[in-house]
Amino acid sequence: MLRIRLSRVGRRNQAKYRIVVTEHQNPIKGKFFEIIGSYNPEANPKELRLNKDRYDHWVGKGAQPTKTVQALYTKAS
Repeated sequence: MLRIRLSRVGRRNQAKYRIVVTEHQNPIKGKFFEIIGSYNPEANPKELRLNKDRYDHWVGKGAQPTKTVQALYTKAS
């Protein structure tokens, strides 16, 4: 089953996240199919970049977003 989820990158105490499409069994920092966006909660205001076309493409193929990614997507729309 494919998931659209956050993958943490960045240094300690400076969290940044990639929004990736991956298998649900893969580790958080493991392999992924595609990076479709990024999220920086440390910026003021919070910075969200999301390729909505690719998000819709993967959801159409059966990928399920996590609750957090779904909330970010609705805020971006």
